Order: sequence, then structure tokens, then C-alpha cells
Amino acid sequence: MKMSFSSFLRLLVSAIPLIGASTATSALPIRPAEHQSSQWMQTRTTDTAEAYTRFILENPDSPMVAEARARLATLARVEAAVTARLQPAVDRALESPQQDAATGGFGRIMNI
Repeated sequence: MKMSFSSFLRLLVSAIPLIGASTATSALPIRPAEHQSSQWMQTRTTDTAEAYTRFILENPDSPMVAEARARLATLARVEAAVTARLQPAVDRALESPQQDAATGGFGRIMNI
């Protein structure tokens, strides 16, 4: 079965569980500023593009939006660098999985 690199990357990312997803609720009402601060701490702990995007959309007037946008840009650069480095190896391994045992195809992907 031949799989494109982008399909492989989506599959890999979907396998990573979300960190910091909590369903617990507080017994005391939370004021908007406290809620925003709590959301920011959770966003920083989760540290994903999805979490920063959600924070920006839900808190457009927050002073932390600039930092959230900066972190989104950093994460995008990291993703581009990782993709550029992994894509050739993944493409080679996906094109010839029968050679995996002989050449270390998928095993080498994990060591990049």
C-alpha cells in the first residue's frame, strides 16, 4: 500500500493524544480575567498549534494574543523543518516497504 507523505504525517499527528484536556469544573464561578489566565496556562501546557489557535479565537483582546501568534509561527517553522528533513526518508520507505528488512527502511525513519 502506497501512502503519501502528507497522509502519513496526518496519521502520525492524529495518533498523538491531546495533553491537558480536562473535563473538571470548578465549584466557584470564574471571573473572565481568571478564566483567560487559566486558559492561557492550559494553552502553554498543551503547546500545540490547535491550542494557540483556539486561545486566539476565544480571547482576541487578550494581551497574550501576541505571544500566542509568535508561538504559532515558531511551531510552523519547526513543522516545516521536520517535514523537510523526514519527507525524503519516508517517501523512500513507503515506495519500497519490501526492502525494509534489508535496508533498514522504516527503522531508519525512526532514527532521523
